[in-house]
Amino acid sequence: MIRKSKSKIAIIIAIALSVSVISSYKISTVFADELENKKQIDTIQEVESEEKAENITIDETELDKVLSEDELKVMFPDENLRNVVVRNVTYTAFANPQGIPGLEEDTVTLRKLQAVKYLLANEEQIESLEGIRYLPNLIELNLEGNYISSLSEEITTLKSLDKLIL
Repeated sequence: MIRKSKSKIAIIIAIALSVSVISSYKISTVFADELENKKQIDTIQEVESEEKAENITIDETELDKVLSEDELKVMFPDENLRNVVVRNVTYTAFANPQGIPGLEEDTVTLRKLQAVKYLLANEEQIESLEGIRYLPNLIELNLEGNYISSLSEEITTLKSLDKLIL
């Protein structure tokens, strides 16, 4: 009898702990219409001044030009964001679900960047979204668990963005 009571108490404690751990996780989902209305966004960081930011100009006729590491560093100053983007356009364990052209090639091109529709960047230690404008066809952007304190105004240029998870 005492053993059954101890088992029940242990189960109740385990359930209570599980509920408290699960409820401590916070997931924020921001949809594009909420972003446009500036709901659930405390601050929108302006794009850095021209003095600080170097801009890369890529002619539309050069969509298949291979971007150098230096060009990528200018386009995506946050190393962690850059690594996620490069990983998304140069490798996948799946059968290329986004239809990124030339995915099997270990190169980054503007055409590949434009083909990215979904970017999963959970727990990647990303601090800045500068350069996100180079992924103009993003539909869903998952940034849960990163160190982003404010959103760059560049995020508003993503006209296809339907779901933003912070």
